[in-house]
Amino acid sequence: MQGPLLPAGEAYSLAQRLTRIFFAPRSSFEAVYRHETWLDWFAPTLLASTAWILAHFITLPLATDPTSALARRQMQNMTAEQWQVRTDMLQQYGWLSEPLVYTFFNLSVTGIVLFVLVRHLFRRQITLRQGLVVTAYAFMVDLVAAPIWTALVLLDIHPEQFTSLALFLGDGAGTFTDKFSASLGLFGAWQTCLIGLGLAVATNIDPRKTIAAALIVWVLWIAGVTAVQDLVPTQVQQAPPTPN
Repeated sequence: MQGPLLPAGEAYSLAQRLTRIFFAPRSSFEAVYRHETWLDWFAPTLLASTAWILAHFITLPLATDPTSALARRQMQNMTAEQWQVRTDMLQQYGWLSEPLVYTFFNLSVTGIVLFVLVRHLFRRQITLRQGLVVTAYAFMVDLVAAPIWTALVLLDIHPEQFTSLALFLGDGAGTFTDKFSASLGLFGAWQTCLIGLGLAVATNIDPRKTIAAALIVWVLWIAGVTAVQDLVPTQVQQAPPTPN
């Protein structure tokens, strides 16, 4: 089944589509539907990774200071030797490579998951490119998340304490519940809802169903990752973590 057709006069430029994702997201997805190009997934992903590169660079002194809130959080699952290796890596090239690699890797994995989810759960047709574009448009949230993350780190406050359920349920460390709640971030939920809305446009399904499905998959994914981290200690954590 085809998605909704655009009324005449609502063909937006790439810049307009990416801007409207913040205040009229459905119109952005409708404008790009069946008109996707490589720039539609590459440009927003590059913008998101750039935002996190700047966040890494600005907060590098605190990320390598063992007395900072950010470093103390990251050191919980590391030995002294692992911490030193990570610090050296961040100072050399990690502040640039980590967000760049992570963001594009996240794009690929999420796009594939959406491709499989739509075809097998909703029994609708969607191309891999459409899955990548929906994901990349949701990454625009990082342009808001990264500056807030940076400001909290500079205030020596661990961001998870104020941008996730850890604000209400725990401090993001220790028990499974604390770690799980700390991973359920505000910006991750925002991105997931945008992904659900994008899928609704691409498949012509009730957005309540696609958003609910996206949120369920997101929560289950976080629960699985948290459980694995509890069983297998992480040697080197990503920093800063994106809100996905």
